[in-house]
Amino acid sequence: MKYTATIYSNAPSKSNSYEIIKLKNKKGGYYSSLKKSEAVKMFETFVQSCLSNDFKAAKIDKPFKLELDVTFRNKASDLDGCTKSILDSLQYSGAITNDSLCYELNLKKKVNREDPKIILTLTIL
Repeated sequence: MKYTATIYSNAPSKSNSYEIIKLKNKKGGYYSSLKKSEAVKMFETFVQSCLSNDFKAAKIDKPFKLELDVTFRNKASDLDGCTKSILDSLQYSGAITNDSLCYELNLKKKVNREDPKIILTLTIL
């Protein structure tokens, strides 16, 4: 089974969009966790709106391959930086049950200042 979607935006990069925070545990100690920025939360909601109802309802719980064809506004943007945001967004939307099920990842980078977008294709293996 194959699912596709086009997201007319660029994903926030992981390095600029997560903050390390300390949380208190039940024993009075502390542990570290990641807190998503507002940009990541907004992107996750936006991605959810771009997915078809079939894609959102898929609840994929089997290994899959993800192909990302990313068109950035400029050549300085990092291709690998957006990958986590995309996978987190697919999990947030319910399309996949866990991003650890991604067994293959293919990335392509393009540059077009007027037409930034992400074309994603998810294929169940």
